[in-house]
Amino acid sequence: MSPEEMQRAMQFLLSQQAASEARFETLMGQLSQRTDQIAQGLIGLTSIVGRVVDSVSTIAEAQKRTDEQLRQLTADSSATESHLQVVVEMFERHLREDHGQRPS
Repeated sequence: MSPEEMQRAMQFLLSQQAASEARFETLMGQLSQRTDQIAQGLIGLTSIVGRVVDSVSTIAEAQKRTDEQLRQLTADSSATESHLQVVVEMFERHLREDHGQRPS
């Protein structure tokens, strides 16, 4: 290989190396941008998940209160039914004893 051919080969290799480095820098810049986008997406997703967890907690607390209110309503309903039964029995006894009528 003559010195001129060697010089051209070295110039070719150097230009290829420079082009490779330029492509590498471009790809690294794109990778950095994509990484930033992914990080921002994860931050947004984390925020959404936090709000969902808060909402689920609020719903669970509301459900607990509703369940307790239903238990109390059931207990109150049973007590009211017992009291109403006493009133019905008193009224029927009144009809029998004071008016000589049989309840229907």
